Amino acid sequence: MAKTLLVNVKEHDFPNRLNRKFVIKADATLFELSCVILTSMLSEYCHIWSFEHNGTTYDFVDEKENSNALFEHTVNELIGKSTFSYDYGEGWTFDVTIKEYSDYSMRQKVYMLDGKGLGIWEDNISGYWDYCDGKTNINARRKDQWDARF
Repeated sequence: MAKTLLVNVKEHDFPNRLNRKFVIKADATLFELSCVILTSMLSEYCHIWSFEHNGTTYDFVDEKENSNALFEHTVNELIGKSTFSYDYGEGWTFDVTIKEYSDYSMRQKVYMLDGKGLGIWEDNISGYWDYCDGKTNINARRKDQWDARF
């Protein structure tokens, strides 16, 4: 079993606009993995989140086991394809692919390799979609952007 895993995270609707690639220790908890994803996406951590892998949801409360699945499971258990969801009201969804990487033992828990896009726009996913669809001019002054939306 590899000691480090390669993780690719891509925003579901616009994967070429918002993505991250990093190496993480295989024994990191799912909570640690979610913190890497959210921090790299500049999240404000003000909404709940979860992983879905092979029909199982991992979130803060596992009612069947009366436990906290994010702290009790490791990244190693998500090898393959998973979905990471953040802010269920806004619907931020990321496709996550995890592969064995190497037997090299890292000092740090995670090492960022690559990424594209600024990150999560808290409570404004429609603005993000407009930007990705070319409907919003990112170079326009903020006031002009807001005036154009109403």
